[in-house]
Amino acid sequence: MKKLYYFVSTIILIFAAWAMLGGGGDTAYADDDGHTHFRYGLYSWSSVGGNTIEFELQNAWRRTAYSTGNGRCIDLATLGSIACSEPDGFAGVGDVVVEFQGFTLFDPGDGSPSVGSPLGPLMYLVTSIDPANNWLFGLALDPSSFPAVDATISHTYAAVGDYLAFTDSCCRISPLVAGNAHINNPDGGYRVETIVNVGSGNRPPVSATAPIVNCPINAVCSFLIQAADPDGENLSFRLSTSAEASSFSGFNQPGPPNAPNSATIDPNTGLYTWDTTGATLGPIGFNTLYSTQVTIEDGSSKVALDFLIQLVEEDPNPPIIQPPPNQPPICETTQVVSVDNNLAFDVIASDPDVDDTVTLNVVNLPVSASMTPGLPLAGNPVASLFSWTPAIDQVGFHVVVFFASSTGGGFTQCSVTLEVIEEIQVEIDIKPGSDPNCFNNNGSGVIPVAVLGSAEFDVSEIDPSSVKLAGLDLRAVGKSNKLLAHIEDVNNDGFDDLVVQIEDQNGTFMSGNSTAELTGTLFSGTPIKGTDEICVVP
Repeated sequence: MKKLYYFVSTIILIFAAWAMLGGGGDTAYADDDGHTHFRYGLYSWSSVGGNTIEFELQNAWRRTAYSTGNGRCIDLATLGSIACSEPDGFAGVGDVVVEFQGFTLFDPGDGSPSVGSPLGPLMYLVTSIDPANNWLFGLALDPSSFPAVDATISHTYAAVGDYLAFTDSCCRISPLVAGNAHINNPDGGYRVETIVNVGSGNRPPVSATAPIVNCPINAVCSFLIQAADPDGENLSFRLSTSAEASSFSGFNQPGPPNAPNSATIDPNTGLYTWDTTGATLGPIGFNTLYSTQVTIEDGSSKVALDFLIQLVEEDPNPPIIQPPPNQPPICETTQVVSVDNNLAFDVIASDPDVDDTVTLNVVNLPVSASMTPGLPLAGNPVASLFSWTPAIDQVGFHVVVFFASSTGGGFTQCSVTLEVIEEIQVEIDIKPGSDPNCFNNNGSGVIPVAVLGSAEFDVSEIDPSSVKLAGLDLRAVGKSNKLLAHIEDVNNDGFDDLVVQIEDQNGTFMSGNSTAELTGTLFSGTPIKGTDEICVVP
């Protein structure tokens, strides 16, 4: 169990003063773009036993606030400044940055000290960048794990109950700065909340989106807020209140007084809709940005999704994201992968307008996942391979969002929910009642295998059609292709066992002593695996 790294208020004040006075080669609240740095936030959590909660904090910040020049790329081993990895001198994927720009700290909501890092504010592992739109996307790191990289922050609560955990700092993008015109909440504070249900067994919604979503000027813009509930509960969606999104400056959702029409969200489907007709635009040559925040609830918990909307000229033929030919769809699907197994798929973006260039990117890429070639990547079409072998501490749900933008102003998102499950180890008995388990591998018979039940494992939950032994299928007989599988207590221990007849195939096993592996899944999709010794005779 990880111990939460706390900082007393005096240490925080010392580091705040140090940063504001120019520590580390730059100031915390005033650099080339002033306060403006917050682009995106979403915080989720999971219970890891008892009253201990692990938080995942997703944030996107202004990328030019984290550079070699201002010393904000950090070596976790020494906690000293190092060169950022990108050739332009700013942070790149894999870098660790310290959030001196807003001095962001995380409050678990129980009255304990806020969480930061040995340098003061939170530190982040950069997982995505967008140089063109000047943001980096990162996951906050647990300081108690340094120098190891742990992108979940652990906290143990003293008692069960509901707690409001949050970050609350400054500032959102300024009214006119560095090519951006922030219309509705310029220089406002940013607050991102989640309700934590300690000891309840509940798991909160998971979600993600691109930090900046494009919407056409003077048109109706609609897009889905993608979210999933690990417990299968119905989710509800609403626009966050002003107090939820900022504690000290107020917060206006897109709409009056900056636009005639208010943004809305369908409470059941999460369809976000905004008629941008007549909305205030920035000066020529500036990006027009509106900030917005959505609250997603499951009846017990809530998470907030805070992002930006950029108004652009409408593209009648926006880009699309699709799988390679003859491959199943990926977008808006749930992909299940077990621990220590690899999940890989291609992501391809293209634009019907052959003269347009498409840029493919991704956010909320899990730690240890990769895109090959790396993103962002431009072309038409453009493709990258997602690959991930999750570890045991990544069991749960993850939402990854791929998105494509085109030089014609088009934009599209592709959300993929990744469910990481832990494989169940089962006890099997090849040739039940035999010892040793010897058989002829001549392709002319069947190999009986029993999956043994117990007080902790009900074999009736196994999908017989999924069961394989060393890749060999169950034998099917008759016109209906009935599978040879039945339930009986083969070892007389009082618990039912699943007995299957595996279709023998000549040459599958080498002569002599070895082991054979059985694989399969429960009807719920959870994988199972078991091994037993065998001896193969000529």
